[in-house]
Amino acid sequence: MRSNDERIAELHRLSRRQAREAARRRFRAACAGMSAVTLALTVFMATAVSRTKLSVPALMPESRTASIFTQNDALGYVVITILAFTLGVLLTVFCFRLKKRLDEKERRK
Repeated sequence: MRSNDERIAELHRLSRRQAREAARRRFRAACAGMSAVTLALTVFMATAVSRTKLSVPALMPESRTASIFTQNDALGYVVITILAFTLGVLLTVFCFRLKKRLDEKERRK
C-alpha cells in the first residue's frame, strides 16, 4: 500500500506529464496552423502577382544581362520565390521561438 504522500507525489507527477503532453499538442497545432497560413498566403500572393502586370523599363541592347527577368512572367516567378522564401523563414522563426518558450516553461516547473 502507498502512503498518502506517495499518492500525492504520483498525482503531481501525472499532472506534470499531462501538462507536458498538452503543451506538445498545442505546439504541434500552432506549427500546423502556421504552416497552413503560410501556404495560404503563398497561394494568395501567387495568384495576386500572376494577375498583376509588372513592367520593367526597356533596357539598352548592350545591357541585356539577365534579360530573362525583364519579361513579365519571369518577374512574377521571382517575386513569388522571394515571398515564399520569406514566409518560410517566418514560419521557421515562429516555430523555434514557440519551442524555446515551451522548453522554458517546462524547465520552470
